[in-house]
Amino acid sequence: MTHLFGEGYSFSDSTYATTHGVRSFTDFESCAQETAISRLYGGIHYDFGNQNGSYLGRTVGDNIINLFQQVSSTAARQQLLALQIFPNPAKDAVFIKNMTPSMTSFKLSSITGSTMKSGMMDSNGISLDGLAPGLYIVTILDSNGYPVGQQKLVVQ
Repeated sequence: MTHLFGEGYSFSDSTYATTHGVRSFTDFESCAQETAISRLYGGIHYDFGNQNGSYLGRTVGDNIINLFQQVSSTAARQQLLALQIFPNPAKDAVFIKNMTPSMTSFKLSSITGSTMKSGMMDSNGISLDGLAPGLYIVTILDSNGYPVGQQKLVVQ
């Protein structure tokens, strides 16, 4: 979180405001330290467990940041920018322009995140049969099931 929001990003947590009050923190590190010490006082962890857990949390966070930086390379950004779903708005079917061989399947989701339709990509496009008019999210997936592109779609 510090990587995303920067050092010294202050915030408040009101999750348990009705029973424990609002907790305010000057940065994410102070929040993590308070959480760790509360587990020590609560008898949930020993101090060495807190230290190991904090180290592990930082390591996992660093690895996630490194992976996201790899995925958002210039080539990947250019591929995503070139990806186009047409026509949009659409009634019967949509097609993918600038599709690559690695783009093998799709998922159509409602704006609330529910999967409405999914399937394999082919030259016939994506049928919109059975979808009510509205706003949807089209996610294009690679052969491993990872998202490689996403766009909004209006179904008429």
